[in-house]
Amino acid sequence: MSLAIDCDYIKAVLVADEWYEIVPGSFDIDSYEFRDGGVSDESRRKLLLGGGNESMIPSRGFVFTKGGGQTFYGPLTSIQMVRT
Repeated sequence: MSLAIDCDYIKAVLVADEWYEIVPGSFDIDSYEFRDGGVSDESRRKLLLGGGNESMIPSRGFVFTKGGGQTFYGPLTSIQMVRT
């Protein structure tokens, strides 16, 4: 059995004991990494911390947008619950 959660139907997520109401359809899961913020194409490709490549850095992360346009990113392991 699986607890299949359809990302398109997530309405809120609980992170660090705070509920975040999200824009419908904005929640997504992908690799979690930090990159160099330089302006050149070469520095944008430079990976600083890749998820799973560095000790204690989770390999999966999340992204969602709140009403008002704020976008939040973080390690998937920081999500305590989701509300659909």
